[in-house]
Formats: sequence, C-alpha cells, structure tokens
Amino acid sequence: MPRRPVSPDPDSKAAGASKDKKDKKPGKKDDGGPESPAPPMDPDEKLLYDGFQSGANALSTIVSFKIIFEFEIKCILLIFEL
Repeated sequence: MPRRPVSPDPDSKAAGASKDKKDKKPGKKDDGGPESPAPPMDPDEKLLYDGFQSGANALSTIVSFKIIFEFEIKCILLIFEL
C-alpha cells in the first residue's frame, strides 16, 4: 500500500514570495516570538499533531494542578501553625 504524500511545507511557499525586512510597514511591531506551525492537512499527520497537542495540554494541566495543590497545602499548614 503506497504512502500518502506529506503535507506541503508552509515555508517553501513563503520563500518565493518573501519580502526583505526593509519592506516592513513602520507601524507593525515584531515581537520576535516563535511562530506556531500550520496544522498539517494529511490525515495521518493531523492525527499525530492532534495527539501531541492533546498530550501537551494534559501534561500542562497536571503540572499546574500539582503546583496549585502544593501551594494550598503549604498555606493551610502555615495557617494552622499560628
């Protein structure tokens, strides 16, 4: 069974029509932050991309709750020591 072709690289389309940095509009401000990649169009790649995003979000939530829980426990212990 042949493999489907991969999604086109979004950078390759922009490479041909790119402008120099001198051509920027003076009012626009570049924050210098990382650009988020375009989501893939291929169903197989989309499945992997969505799975990674879901896992990263779940891990972020778990870590956030752990930090909040530990902070609340320290506050409760501090209150009852007084």
